[in-house]
Amino acid sequence: MRVKSTKKTRARKGKDKAKADAQSKELKFVIHDIEFTPSPVLDTMFRFMAERHAIHQRRVAGLPEPWSDDPIFQNNPFTNVYRIFDRVSQYILQHVVNEGDQDLHESCFRVILFRFFCRISTWEHLQKRLGPLTWKDFDIEAYEDVLGEQYHKGVSLYGSAYQMPAPALGGATAYSNHLRLLKMMMDADLPGQLAQLEQLSDAYGRINLFPSMGNFLAFQYALLPLPRAFRSQTPADYFWISI
Repeated sequence: MRVKSTKKTRARKGKDKAKADAQSKELKFVIHDIEFTPSPVLDTMFRFMAERHAIHQRRVAGLPEPWSDDPIFQNNPFTNVYRIFDRVSQYILQHVVNEGDQDLHESCFRVILFRFFCRISTWEHLQKRLGPLTWKDFDIEAYEDVLGEQYHKGVSLYGSAYQMPAPALGGATAYSNHLRLLKMMMDADLPGQLAQLEQLSDAYGRINLFPSMGNFLAFQYALLPLPRAFRSQTPADYFWISI
């Protein structure tokens, strides 16, 4: 049933809009020395984002529910504002980035390998069967054999988010072609090339040259290790902000 709007309801909505407009006009923010006044829509969006992050902070701090007074937040799930706080991203930071050889090429190899499949169980199964996963000892046939065993058992190799279409590189399966793409990237010294770049847009353009990347995934991969672009001094300082 559709509820008809009354004069009183319309008046209340008008007052709410006027209040939101007034609040927005009072706000100012500065980006690169340019001062902006946010519109009510932009102001609402940032308040929405701020409350979502505040909920995350309250939950992590161990505070009891409800973590928000807003019934929409209480009754509906939302992703974290910062993707870095997601479960899989935290796993990558702790067990893919920070564990293992911290050489730039080895770090990139591990992260790209993980991101192609984006599934913790696949990563851990490869480790269990092959030991430390390194570019130095990379044997594409051994990786194919291990993944093939799981594939033929009906085990899922890929995560449910950000699945990358497999390029046609001569492999019979998606995982075979992803392994070939990984080898192509490493043989082309992609890590070394990225380390020489100063601009994120250049890294994005370079990654986008590889087959099946596309605009969205190329940007996601560009936000992996870019040491010189962010003045990093050691492998531990690499920019992993949007893994």
